[in-house]
Amino acid sequence: MRGDGMEKGKVKEEKKYLSIMLVPHFSGKMKVLKLSTPYSRLVGMVAVALISLLCMCFLSIYTVNQNQKLQKSVLKLSELNVEQKNLINEKSEEIEELKQKKVQADKSASEYVEKYKEILEKYISPRANRSGDRNESTFIQDVSELKELLNNIGQFTTDSNFSVEKLSETESKLKEYIAAIPTLWPATGKISSNFGDREDPFLINSKFHSGLDIAANYGEDIKASGNGTVTFAGTKGDYGKCVFIDHGHGLTTVYGHASQYLVKEGQTVRKGDVIAKVGSTGRSTGPHLHFEVRLDGNVVDPLKYLDKK
Repeated sequence: MRGDGMEKGKVKEEKKYLSIMLVPHFSGKMKVLKLSTPYSRLVGMVAVALISLLCMCFLSIYTVNQNQKLQKSVLKLSELNVEQKNLINEKSEEIEELKQKKVQADKSASEYVEKYKEILEKYISPRANRSGDRNESTFIQDVSELKELLNNIGQFTTDSNFSVEKLSETESKLKEYIAAIPTLWPATGKISSNFGDREDPFLINSKFHSGLDIAANYGEDIKASGNGTVTFAGTKGDYGKCVFIDHGHGLTTVYGHASQYLVKEGQTVRKGDVIAKVGSTGRSTGPHLHFEVRLDGNVVDPLKYLDKK
């Protein structure tokens, strides 16, 4: 009995260890590290602390990077916002400028349209008055205004009280009217005698000259000064061989002293068509074209109608 008691007294409590095995990949012995329980706890705590510290470091670095990216995004958004504000301001100014231009264009278009209506009613309309106060000076002034209006009509395409179709129709009528006015020089050459009083080449005293003499070579082309209808093509007194063209609206042109005429009565001609050849027939001292412009049957100065050279 005593012996058993002594054996129990000699039995010591076994220590607990934490074993860490190190297995090398190359040839060598496997090593085992033994850590007692207190040390193993300390190592565990240190490991946890290190892992926590590393996680915190990674988290801090990630947060800083994200913060920097966010700051850059905010900066870009701010710059974009400024650009958009500037763009809005610019577009607002452009829109306001366009509005002002539209107001001016509408106002100008209205003025032009009123002038169109006035001239259409005065000359082009079938109800137009061919007599009264329609004299040479007012007609020539209106013709000049017509040309100016026609040159500017392309700038305006709309009006609140006048449709584009009506404007185009008016422009077409004006073009036809302008084409009928004798503005084209009928022959190439120098002026040998102007309209008005002059010395008669056959008499000693002066005599009124009813047209414009254009010196040209024999056989040169004589062209229609404007659109119209041939009312006479033949021989007539002092004019010799000649052509008369009715341009409508009270306008008539005469082409005298021709060597031959190339059109016939009733024929429609366009501005620039060759209607005769220069000659010296009738009461003439040499090859030239005698050109007259008549307004409502009265001779007027052709130079007021012909285009400036």
